[in-house]
Amino acid sequence: MEDPVKQDLNALIKKYDEFIARTLKPSLKQELDERDLIFNSISEYQKLNLQIETIEENDLKELKTMVDLGSQFYVQAHIPDTRYIYVNVGFGFHVQFTLDEAKAYIVKKEAHLQRLADKHTVEADKIRAHIKMALEAMSEIIMMEVVLDYGNKAYKKVEPAVQVVSPYLDSFSNEMQPILNRPVDWILFLYFLTHIPITIFFDLQCLYPKSIIPTFLAQLNGTYMALTNDPFMDTNRPTMYWFKSFALCEAFLQLPFFFFATYGVFKDKPWVRLPLVIYGAHVMTTVLPCLAEIIFNQELYGIDDFQRKVILFLYTPYFLIPLIGLADASIRITKRLAFIDAHLAIKKDT
Repeated sequence: MEDPVKQDLNALIKKYDEFIARTLKPSLKQELDERDLIFNSISEYQKLNLQIETIEENDLKELKTMVDLGSQFYVQAHIPDTRYIYVNVGFGFHVQFTLDEAKAYIVKKEAHLQRLADKHTVEADKIRAHIKMALEAMSEIIMMEVVLDYGNKAYKKVEPAVQVVSPYLDSFSNEMQPILNRPVDWILFLYFLTHIPITIFFDLQCLYPKSIIPTFLAQLNGTYMALTNDPFMDTNRPTMYWFKSFALCEAFLQLPFFFFATYGVFKDKPWVRLPLVIYGAHVMTTVLPCLAEIIFNQELYGIDDFQRKVILFLYTPYFLIPLIGLADASIRITKRLAFIDAHLAIKKDT
């Protein structure tokens, strides 16, 4: 009967192989295909630029050309005036340019397309690195099977690595998915994206001089106050300094992070996970006192039961969602660190 650890190692090799074949290689092909499409577009614009230069160098006032009507069926066309040209600017729109305007547009368009192509190249290189790492891990696992043949001492060294690498691989496979397939990241993305205007236009009104607050925002805040009697949004309470200190943190610490986190979560950047833990711990400690104040000091602020329920309904997500983000990011970081430790232990022992 085959050793149970060897069975685990064989299963892990199979999982790595499937991960490479079903996730990494298709992702690499997609990045390269999208980059090739961009290169084709760049080539078309370069051809157009050469045609414009030919017209200018030969001082052509009119010319004849062939137009593709579809299915490789061409007809002859006559261009009576070469001073203007229609250029495809995307989404099916064509804009009339002079030749000089067209050349200037082509230069900017090529630069933009090249930047997009470079991004796909960077992503493709990252995927190649993941493939290389997976192949190296498979090679080391195969070496472990050889090591196991030399005695039980290797069993104790290999078993922890199997237990760590397998769940890490599952986690990493999930992170290669689009954001719509990552529900926690999708929630965090919407949270940070919507938090930006809410912070700028509403949460920070207590810090703004009243003279610079637009009338419609003041009226909107007044409507909200009439509905909820929210003490934290009452700009006429000058003595609530503890809340204003939280607002200052939101203005100078949280607001810049919202832009950072929106991009990082959408693109599934590994560097955003640790800041998410820090943000979650920070913002929960600022929201919790507000919730406690509403729950236990309801009579102090003259809030009725309906208003309290509305305020708690609006504030609670700003405690729960950072908590979810903190927990999710902590789990991911723990798995990555455990994998790194196991990987280093494997290299040391073999």
